Amino acid sequence: MRAFLGEYETSATRHAALLGSTQFLAIEQREIILNRQRDVVAAVGRFLRRAYPTRMNARNQMAITMTLFGMINWTFTWLRPGGPISYAAFAEEVIGMLEHGLTDPSSKAAM
Repeated sequence: MRAFLGEYETSATRHAALLGSTQFLAIEQREIILNRQRDVVAAVGRFLRRAYPTRMNARNQMAITMTLFGMINWTFTWLRPGGPISYAAFAEEVIGMLEHGLTDPSSKAAM
C-alpha cells in the first residue's frame, strides 16, 4: 500500500486516464493496459493470500483484493497534497484497516 499510494501521489492525472479513458484507445493498446492491470490485481491477490492464509481462499480472494483496490483507486479525486491527510498517512490507515479487517474472527484478538 505504501508503494501504491506513493506512486499515486505523483501520478494522479495518469491514474485518472487509466481508470476512465482506456475506452478511447485502439483495441490493441487497451488490451495491453487491461492485461497489465489484471496482472497487478492477480499479484496483489496472491500476496494477500500468502499474508493471510487462514482468511483468504479461492472463493474470496478476488472480492477482498478488489475491496482493497476500491479503497485506494479513487484517491486522485479527493486526496490532495497539503490536505488533512497525506498519502503516506492514508497508506497507514489502509494497512490498519487491512490488518484489522482480515484478523481471524475466531481469535481472541478480534473480540
